[in-house]
Amino acid sequence: MFLGNKFTTSTLGTIPTLVYESMIHNNDDAIDANLAQMVSENLKLYNSNNYTGEAILKSVYSKIDTVITRAEENKTSSNIAYAEEVVAKLNVEENRKQIMKFNERIKNVGGTPIELPNYSSEIEALNKLAEESKVIVDKGQDLSEHVHYQTSTWDKFIKSYNSSMDVLSKGIEANNKELNTAIEELSIAKNALVKLDKTNLNKAIEAANSKIAEGILEEVDEEIKISFNNALEVAKTVYNNKDTGVQDIVKAYNDILVEYKKLGIPVGDKNNLSDLVNMAEAINLDRFLSKGQDEFKKALQGAKDILSKEEISEIDSYTSYESLYKSMMQLVLKADKSELCKAIANTEEINLSLYTENSKTKLLSVLEAVKLVKENQEVTQEEVEVALESLNNAIKALVKSADKSELESLIRKAEGIDTNKYKSEGVERFIKALNEAKIVMEDKNISEDNQELVNISYSNLNSAIEALQLKESSNGNSGNGSNNGGKEDNKDQEDSNIDNKNNDKGTNNNGKGNSDLPGTGGTSPIIYVVIGALAIGFGAYIFRKKSTLDKV
Repeated sequence: MFLGNKFTTSTLGTIPTLVYESMIHNNDDAIDANLAQMVSENLKLYNSNNYTGEAILKSVYSKIDTVITRAEENKTSSNIAYAEEVVAKLNVEENRKQIMKFNERIKNVGGTPIELPNYSSEIEALNKLAEESKVIVDKGQDLSEHVHYQTSTWDKFIKSYNSSMDVLSKGIEANNKELNTAIEELSIAKNALVKLDKTNLNKAIEAANSKIAEGILEEVDEEIKISFNNALEVAKTVYNNKDTGVQDIVKAYNDILVEYKKLGIPVGDKNNLSDLVNMAEAINLDRFLSKGQDEFKKALQGAKDILSKEEISEIDSYTSYESLYKSMMQLVLKADKSELCKAIANTEEINLSLYTENSKTKLLSVLEAVKLVKENQEVTQEEVEVALESLNNAIKALVKSADKSELESLIRKAEGIDTNKYKSEGVERFIKALNEAKIVMEDKNISEDNQELVNISYSNLNSAIEALQLKESSNGNSGNGSNNGGKEDNKDQEDSNIDNKNNDKGTNNNGKGNSDLPGTGGTSPIIYVVIGALAIGFGAYIFRKKSTLDKV
């Protein structure tokens, strides 16, 4: 399309437009302005959650590279200013590494680099935490013969530690999200490490094996013999399982004592109580809900008081043992919120401007409720799982909004038209179409499934603009047809550049369009040949610069 004195980018494309500006006008400012505008438009399309996100971002980098290259080749103040402008359009967090590379080039041409946030304090905090964690890593999972870290918590800790080291290796290129995420995840994983002491369980297993060797099961009922052997095998399984829990160890130990009781062997003596107290003291109460902790602490103190006596009756020892064991088994582990934390972080990265208002509002409401679950130290694992599921469902329920970018641009341009210059019948149609377009624009719940509603609105408004007719001038001209394309030329000056997109929108111009183009002296077909040839050369230039950027 040809409007006024220039081809539109939407008609011929980026490279021909730039070539035309350079060839006809030698207009460097126009080229730089077009490039800067293209960077802005591309960034509007960028969505890191979309599969096209990376391709769009590379396209943006390529255009910025072209602008900076122009500044490097011709160090004028305007070229440098445009280079600074296009780099400033990038998100300082998401594109921190690339901005640093662009900044170095801008600095070399005498420009002012884009200011980036300083995260030295976050790097220092992560460094300190990593050093503390390295001490644990170096000691390894196995601490002694019968003591080791629980495998699941150890694996999470090692994974978080390695991730934090990867972030630290980036140095000042690491962004705020990467640093804070690494600090949070490593802190949680380090504090969540579970140390399992199986010394007393091993002692119980060895004692049981000794009793069997002594013939304790030789003259007992088969049912009791099977029960005893089963309890012993379970205890061995728990001992060999590096991912078992503290309460599993305690139960396995107690079950062997229960089997002794069936055989008429006294249990709950001072030695058994002492073993249980040792296991109880190894429990990290920070990993358990507060409910039941008071009873546990009371029972533990009672057992210690019994053990401190020189003489202990069998009934006191047994009662204290049962009380402590029961309180230990009633402790409830705090929920693992690692997946919930990740889901919250990922949700906050979603570009909600791409979705309808209703679905976005619902997600935000669920997100706030889920955050409360995250902060609540007394929630159960089941409640965390329910919260995670509700958040995932709300994300899945998000509805993509229809694309209104072209309609928004057309409305903005239409609002600049002076209706006093046009005949009333056309103006009435124009105002109606504009008002209807605004209603569509303000409806935040039109989904991409209803894109046609937006397209129709665009088409109606565009057609209404094209149908506007100038009022008759004093010399009797109607403003149509001849007289330098009167109507079209006036609207071009008013709305700057209303692109005819009827083909894209599935509409028909009813024979209009090029018949009303401004009288520019005609356009020779030769110019298209010239533009095509120059476009190939300019395209090769852009490709070489893009390749250079990719290697950086």
